Amino acid sequence: MAKRGQYFTIDAFVAMLVVATGLVLVLALNTYQPSTAQPEVLSQEFVNTLAQVKIKEMNNPFVAQQLKGGNITNPDNTLLQQVYEYYSYFDSFLTGCSPSNPCHGFDPVTYTNMSAELLASVAKDLVPAQYSYEILVDGVPLNSRGTGQQEAKVLISSKRIIFGIVNKSVEFWGPIVVEVRIWQ
Repeated sequence: MAKRGQYFTIDAFVAMLVVATGLVLVLALNTYQPSTAQPEVLSQEFVNTLAQVKIKEMNNPFVAQQLKGGNITNPDNTLLQQVYEYYSYFDSFLTGCSPSNPCHGFDPVTYTNMSAELLASVAKDLVPAQYSYEILVDGVPLNSRGTGQQEAKVLISSKRIIFGIVNKSVEFWGPIVVEVRIWQ
């Protein structure tokens, strides 16, 4: 009788070991979820920085050049307000600017769009290299770094509504939705 009790006891321990191993495997396979905390904070802080920092507070060579050249008419604008003013009033693809038809804010030598250049000069210092990003103004992508947005495991989007005044006049523009997408 004592040997039969030993077999049942060993059998019970083996059964518990098999059940425990199965539970560990099932729970381990279903618990992986990429962390979204850091990209969420980065996305939110990135769009907040663009929406709150004024042009006159920037220590950036491109911004200094634009202030000196007179392409920025209101240094009290935030970065996003200035981006939208460049986008809507000065960028070549919208206003028809060209070397034969120069416009304020358009560089006929480099044939650049000022809104994308302003974003590129500022964003490169704000987003760590391991992250990719895209900035959309009113649904139009103006600046991005990196590819693979479709294959990203974590894609975080933050939006802000901006509005402003044209050249310190009584003419208002907005509201415009600005979206920042961050992925890794």
